Amino acid sequence: RARCDAARAPARDPAGARQVHLRVGYLASAAGAYLNPALAALRRTHPGVRVTPLNLSAGEQVAALRRGEIDVALAGQEGCFAEAEFYVRTVATLRLLAVLPAGHALASAREISLRDLHAERFGRSPEADLPGRDRWITVLCRAAGFRPRFGPSADSLAQALTLVAGDGLVTLVPDLLHPLPAAGVAAVALSDAGAVWDLLVAWRQARAAGPLKALLQALADAGAGAGNQAATGGADGTNTHAIPAASAASTPAGLSSKTTQSPGGTPRRRAASRKGSGKGLPRV
Repeated sequence: RARCDAARAPARDPAGARQVHLRVGYLASAAGAYLNPALAALRRTHPGVRVTPLNLSAGEQVAALRRGEIDVALAGQEGCFAEAEFYVRTVATLRLLAVLPAGHALASAREISLRDLHAERFGRSPEADLPGRDRWITVLCRAAGFRPRFGPSADSLAQALTLVAGDGLVTLVPDLLHPLPAAGVAAVALSDAGAVWDLLVAWRQARAAGPLKALLQALADAGAGAGNQAATGGADGTNTHAIPAASAASTPAGLSSKTTQSPGGTPRRRAASRKGSGKGLPRV
């Protein structure tokens, strides 16, 4: 909360009468490929805009956006952005990876199915930081034909990976995190058609003007660029399995609310199903 309190002045664009200040919540893992290129583009087109980036969990971003403490949120579908409150657009759709202990029998496979994990324990997540994550995992696993069992809770990616390595749990992460920043674990792509994760941008203004509109467009461009680059393989020659949003496999019902209008217009929203829906991924 204190990180948001330091940047309470809302975004304004009164014909240049005052400096515009944009407060942007984001996930650290989304900075390199998505937020940083977008901010660089914004600086080129709107050099006078002041930007305050705030590294917040998905749950923290939702709360800060609701309180008016940030203007833009860049988080995964775990943010549970409600279409009644926010305007939401998909920046990128990424394939999911199963994170297994390095010595697991499936650790060397190139692809596995979620069904292959039916006997495993999944890491649990705190609802405050990752609202709906465990329900989302349950939805994915039930679509694969089983109900998941959950083990201890992890309040950070580092702790989640430690539990995988030390306690034999498994977890799911977007391939945004490949390669994983931890020893003793292995990441294996999931072959299930619905095993995808959306990186979303959310905002509250009904009509995004000036710098906010430019930032939304820059994020869309960054998402398209990162997806196209990843589709041809990573720097180490491996396929990072990114799926451009325009051609992604369909996401299970209820995982996100998306807009279909340009950044400057009033979005037309597709409401997410409330019944049985679940969203979430580890704080990254």
